[in-house]
Amino acid sequence: MKTLACRTSLRSYSRIRTKFKLLDLPTELLLDIAERLDNPTLLSLSRTCHNLHSLALCTFFAINDIPDPRSGSLLAYNAPLETLPALRIALFIQKLEHVTYYFSTNVERMLREVHDLRALISRMPSIRTVSLDIPLYLGYVPQVLNPEVWEKEFLGLLNLALEKGCYALSVEGREKLVKFYSKQVTKPTKRRKNPKRKRLTGAVRHRSPMDSFDETQEDSPILPPRNIKITRVSIYSDMLLEPPFFDWTIAMLDSGASTITTLLIYSTIHRPQKTWKYFLDAIKLPRLSSLDLVSCASIPFATVHSFLTHHSHIKTFDLLGAEVPKGIWPPPPLTIPILPHLQSISAPPFYLVWILNSLLLDKEAPQNVTDIAITPNYGKEEAFDYGLFDNALECVAAFPRDIQLSLHLDTSRGDSDIYDWFEEHMTVMDDSDPSKSKVISQLDNVDRLTIYFSRSWRRTEMLADWVGMLFPNVKMIRFEGLLTEMAVSELNKTEFVGRVMMTCQKAAWLYMDEETSDLEQLRRDFEIEISAKKGKGSRKGGSA
Repeated sequence: MKTLACRTSLRSYSRIRTKFKLLDLPTELLLDIAERLDNPTLLSLSRTCHNLHSLALCTFFAINDIPDPRSGSLLAYNAPLETLPALRIALFIQKLEHVTYYFSTNVERMLREVHDLRALISRMPSIRTVSLDIPLYLGYVPQVLNPEVWEKEFLGLLNLALEKGCYALSVEGREKLVKFYSKQVTKPTKRRKNPKRKRLTGAVRHRSPMDSFDETQEDSPILPPRNIKITRVSIYSDMLLEPPFFDWTIAMLDSGASTITTLLIYSTIHRPQKTWKYFLDAIKLPRLSSLDLVSCASIPFATVHSFLTHHSHIKTFDLLGAEVPKGIWPPPPLTIPILPHLQSISAPPFYLVWILNSLLLDKEAPQNVTDIAITPNYGKEEAFDYGLFDNALECVAAFPRDIQLSLHLDTSRGDSDIYDWFEEHMTVMDDSDPSKSKVISQLDNVDRLTIYFSRSWRRTEMLADWVGMLFPNVKMIRFEGLLTEMAVSELNKTEFVGRVMMTCQKAAWLYMDEETSDLEQLRRDFEIEISAKKGKGSRKGGSA
């Protein structure tokens, strides 16, 4: 009897045991188990069944600080190796309209990421914005990066994004890839066949994009799609301005010429003036309204003039690194305003005077400019003459409406030149000759003032008085890069804020780096404190 009962008990236990499943556990326990797994195990778990697919991948995104891509946006910075494979197999991601991806510093992995990102975007119905960042510090490029494969994969990714309807494209890269390409030999017209290499079939498992490179193919230029609907192009990569990407970039801008309204170009390497001339002369964007053109090399003045002449609808213009013709001052006058619709401009004094004077001299031109930034010529070895700022300030003073003014001061080479410029203004203000202070006395149309210091500036004792004298009607003041922990001044921060409060009577707000001061509240507190001291003094006098 005991043996029979024991057998019956074992059978019952066996039936109970076979009926139990992992999914019978509460969701809380499943999540707790998943959070204890490493990344490769989570990906394996996501492939086991439909129910665990979403749980495992959502746990993967959460523990790796990747925002939930089900929202339609991908933001991956310093992401683990398994990120893109996880996104590729995440079938619950049906829409991914915004992509921001920072590639790995490992060149071989970066090439694989480009391939995986391309495969991910290929299954999305559309894409709206794409921002790609190639890191500053890369591994040893020539050993692992085949230039033909990199060109094919990276331009293939960009072309796919444009085909999917991308309207805002941003590429930020570093010059290391450019230097690598400059050492490469021109691609041969024919390649020998290598039967050992197989074409990549699109599997999720890690396989090198080199496997899909067919050496038997003839060389043919990779061109962008036709009639793309892109509106914003940000080229922060010199790679796109050098062969073999140079022609593709021009063709892409030509393909989107009817829709592009914003063009941002930032170059950090020196290139010949003839290259800039060829590039800018090849671009015709009839709807362009915002242009940022920043380079550490000199863009020819004639090239800038020609480009602006053909793009008169520009409203926002940021220029840095353009050629300043020697021995020419003032700038050549323009009979017709070159940018009649201009609203915001940031440029060195030569170009500011050249463009703004054309607006001021034409009585029929609308005076829409409200935002002006004066910058020195960064990247130049010679010292900058800040006396040229006065010529630009004359144009600022001539505009009838309120102006938001920004001054960029290059303190990286020391502050003696800027200090002398400030001191000269202070001396003129104290001079009895009113003709010397003509420009300064008319800067009452500046109601918002921002001053950028490229490095911390120690001589703050004069700054508050200088701002108060030059800009009597300023309501908002911002100092960027002025005060840091390493900056030691004759005035501490509290004393400096009090100095600004007293000298700039109409200023309501003061911003210094990350700190904000309500000057109106400080004035009220100061008046209360003075009244209290007077009341206390009168009571003492009465008792005596």
